[in-house]
Amino acid sequence: MDSKAVEFKRELEIFRTEGDAAVQFFYTWQTVNAVAGSDQSVHRALNKAPLFWNTSLGALQSATLVTLGRIFDPDQKNHSITRLLSLAHSNLELFSKEALAERKRELSFDADEWLPEYLKGVHVPNSDDFRRLKRHVSVRRRTYEENYRPLRHQLFAHRSASESTDVAALFAKTNIRELQQLLTFFRRMHEALW
Repeated sequence: MDSKAVEFKRELEIFRTEGDAAVQFFYTWQTVNAVAGSDQSVHRALNKAPLFWNTSLGALQSATLVTLGRIFDPDQKNHSITRLLSLAHSNLELFSKEALAERKRELSFDADEWLPEYLKGVHVPNSDDFRRLKRHVSVRRRTYEENYRPLRHQLFAHRSASESTDVAALFAKTNIRELQQLLTFFRRMHEALW
């Protein structure tokens, strides 16, 4: 395997683990809140150690936003969606049928039995496909930059917002459903690139 293929696989795996981490942090935070809100016995149990649970939930919320910041980091020197897409787009040979077959063989002991038929229906991406994918990322990045980066930068990663009205204004720009859609996009993008 050539060095670009190795680098791509490494970047793709880093992207997968970052996306998965953000999903885990977010949904753990959401689940604890949902269960505590719907079950009084759980709510009472959590209130036996409120400092612990508030600390844990705050850490999960913070970790979600910090991880989103790493994923959307525009600097190509850092591991991010920007670096991954740039690497993929500038190395289209990584997406040839032969390269895909090699990746599939790594994951399946009987790939040679089903792979020829599978490869018949495979779309080999071109530059237009990557430009379209970059536009999809651009839409998600804009959502992050407008609604979540200010919260991350002003409250979680740095502390420039301290007044309750400022903090409330930052949270008012967020939306749980929108955040779920961002996180779901990462998984779909990983699968498409793999």
